[in-house]
Amino acid sequence: EQDDSRIFYHLDRTLLEVLRIVVAGAGLTTAWPIIGKALLAEEWRTRFYMETLLTGGIPEPGQSKGIYRDISETFLLEWCESEPGAPESVALLFPVIVPSTIHENVKSSWSISKPIQTLIDKFGTEPNVLDAISKNMGTFISRGSQQPIYAAKIQALETLTAHKHAAVRNWAEAQVAAARAILEKVKKKDEEHDAGIY
Repeated sequence: EQDDSRIFYHLDRTLLEVLRIVVAGAGLTTAWPIIGKALLAEEWRTRFYMETLLTGGIPEPGQSKGIYRDISETFLLEWCESEPGAPESVALLFPVIVPSTIHENVKSSWSISKPIQTLIDKFGTEPNVLDAISKNMGTFISRGSQQPIYAAKIQALETLTAHKHAAVRNWAEAQVAAARAILEKVKKKDEEHDAGIY
């Protein structure tokens, strides 16, 4: 039996080009009901595939940014206001933690990205939104030590421990505590590796 999903993977780059033209132009408003429906689909493969196309998770030569960056944040946030389930979907598109200070090409401080901060401020009382942000932060590829990743996560999330919403404060405190625990384990693992213990 043929796996139909494999057929669509051969069309990835073509779909990316078409989607990029659509979202960057006047066709976005017309096409968004279809795109949005896919992002909110109950069938996980449809939802995952559209998220992957928008975020650039499928490699494309010479393309360093996700298509979602060509969609205005205002447009996406308005969609969140009008469509149940949209906030957690959008929370999976944007990076959560970004460098807030770069000195001599070194990223020295970290913060919550503006669109994610807006989602948290507006929809932070919704558990599904915070769960989506947690999932987003937990998905990454690293090379070398993971210490910088968890240190950045702690620094950025600590700013939310004084948030106006109690639900956000509690979530942030739990995230920071979990990140600290993982960071200690990573440090120990790195020390063992440096000492030749594998």
